[in-house]
Amino acid sequence: MMHLSPKVSTTTRIAEILASLGAMLLAFLIYPMGDSSALTIIALLGAMIYTFAAELTGAYADLRLRPFHIEARRVVGAWTLTLLFMLSVSWAVKVTGVFSRLQIGMWAVFGAVMLVAVRWGIRSMLFSRRRLGRNQRHAVVIGGGSLARQWIQTVRTYPELGLLPVAAFDDDPAKAGQDCEGVPVLGACDQAVAYVNERHVPTVFITLPLNAEKRVQQILDQFLDSPANLYIIPDIFTFQLMNLNAFQVAGTPVIALSTSPMNARKEALKRAEDLILGSLALILAAPLMLLIALAIKLDTPGPVFFRQWRYGLDGREIRIWKFRTMCVTEDGHIFRQATQNDCRVTRVGDHACAPETLNENSNPIKANIIR
Repeated sequence: MMHLSPKVSTTTRIAEILASLGAMLLAFLIYPMGDSSALTIIALLGAMIYTFAAELTGAYADLRLRPFHIEARRVVGAWTLTLLFMLSVSWAVKVTGVFSRLQIGMWAVFGAVMLVAVRWGIRSMLFSRRRLGRNQRHAVVIGGGSLARQWIQTVRTYPELGLLPVAAFDDDPAKAGQDCEGVPVLGACDQAVAYVNERHVPTVFITLPLNAEKRVQQILDQFLDSPANLYIIPDIFTFQLMNLNAFQVAGTPVIALSTSPMNARKEALKRAEDLILGSLALILAAPLMLLIALAIKLDTPGPVFFRQWRYGLDGREIRIWKFRTMCVTEDGHIFRQATQNDCRVTRVGDHACAPETLNENSNPIKANIIR
């Protein structure tokens, strides 16, 4: 995933720090309670934590092709993670009673609004700069037909996208050395990956026809080790029915096929997010989980949890734990998948288990077919 340029990134981060401070100042002016210096420190800490959370949610990615609501959603998501983290830490060290809940609540709301407003202002500023030919991203177009021409025209009609097509590639020998809407066709599609990697072109658009799916797959295989971001411009809108990362740019459907792999910093941040949110969710859900466990033990004999080995990242085995919702049964070597109104489902699992309908090999006290 492309990130903001250094200047834009620095400007954005400074503006967001000011937004966090401004939100706290506004909350203090409306409800002047507590130590202003302590509140300032809280606002600064919130701004710093937010920068890590924004990396996790992708809020610092270059979202020039995405509609603003996607950027706003990522910003609000990062701010929410920030607040949850700060609340959990405050609760752990027992300082939640030091600050006014109303004041912190207003800071949370004002902060979200002001952060989104900051992003809108920066996006508007970037749009203006791009219309003047600045803040441009070079792009390569794979394909030289009507779809490629249509996409190049779209990019030029909307200069605020900040995209500059610099080369096209097409397998038709007759198009080599020609141009596609003023963009030179430099050779066959196989030559695109070398051009992109040598010149560090960050963006590639595939504009091949729908019936060229085999060729598209070959191109994707060639770009597996490339840091470039690939997008496909489909010639039909039915791609919206597929489970793909699809969006529209100026009315043209665009599908993200691949983005740059997650780096070590993002992996560490993602792990931290999993641990923090998972721990917080476990603490909040603990009372309910205890009630569920008690209900399972009182309802039917057997363990509270169903444990099973499954495959996770990189094919590694992981063990999952789920609350048992079926009677413990012994079906021998024959595995019978659960069905609607299955007699093995317990009352906790929403259906009564009818022991009288189980055969001699289905003793609910003995067994191992557990959902």
